[in-house]
Amino acid sequence: MPSLSWNPDDTSHLWDLVGPEGRHARISFQPRLLTQDMAALVEATLAGLGVTQLPAAVARPHLKTGRLVEILPGWRPRSGVVHAVFPSRRGRSPTVLTFLDFLEAEFRDALRDPEPVRP
Repeated sequence: MPSLSWNPDDTSHLWDLVGPEGRHARISFQPRLLTQDMAALVEATLAGLGVTQLPAAVARPHLKTGRLVEILPGWRPRSGVVHAVFPSRRGRSPTVLTFLDFLEAEFRDALRDPEPVRP
C-alpha cells in the first residue's frame, strides 16, 4: 500500500506497533509523501493518497465519521511524548499554567479509548 509519513528528517521509516497480547511488529516502508505539516498529512490521507500513522487526537474525528478506517485493528503505535515549552525566564504565569492544564486534560481525553471506533 502507498504510505505517507510525518517526519521527512528520518532516513529510515518504521512503524513500531504493539498488538494483541503485547506482540510487537516493526514495519519498514518507503513513503510516497513526507511532510512536517500534520494538516497536510491528514488531507493527503483523506484524499486517498496512502496509509499513515496519526495521533489518536487527530484521527479520532475522522474515524468516527467514517472518513478514515483502521487498517490494522488491535494494533497501536508505541506511545509518544508531547513537549510543551515556554521561556523559563518569564516563569510560569497563570496563563501558562492554565494552558498546560488545558493541554493535559485534552490529551488525557483524546487518548482515552473506552471502546473501538467503528464507522
